[in-house]
Amino acid sequence: MSRSRRLWIVWPVLAVLLVGACGMFCFGTCHPPDQATVHIKAIPEEITFIAVASTTPTREELMPWYAGAALSPPFKIDPVKEGAFWPYQHEYARYVWWRFGDKYGVVMQNKKGEWKVAWFPAADVPLKGRTVLGGGEANFDLSKTEIIPLDTDTVKALGLQDVKPVKP
Repeated sequence: MSRSRRLWIVWPVLAVLLVGACGMFCFGTCHPPDQATVHIKAIPEEITFIAVASTTPTREELMPWYAGAALSPPFKIDPVKEGAFWPYQHEYARYVWWRFGDKYGVVMQNKKGEWKVAWFPAADVPLKGRTVLGGGEANFDLSKTEIIPLDTDTVKALGLQDVKPVKP
């Protein structure tokens, strides 16, 4: 086979690989693999701050929110700075930077400034629809668990001690 004939075979293959790589790069930029959607249902009416936490025996952390405009890649937002939850909604859905843990908590602050949490074992919050490219959805139904006061040590561990209650 002549050299020019081999090039006619190689160039289309390289073009297809380049287009595929560009497509995967664009998809990964707009859909980070650690991004997941959380749905929180049955939120009590007095809540003015809400965030999702992940815990293991060695760490407790809030999951940052993901945000972004239509043509920009998503970026992380610190829920302590952007966790205000007003006006009230009975259900809430948001993108988060998913952090796997042994249990998950929906952390809430009410109008009086009191911290509450609803803990869920990891087995009760499967990440549905997750693929090798990431993504997925997690559902937290607050009517199916007890909402308890959040202890001061955990408030500090999550960095929530300076959050002031939102005055509607």
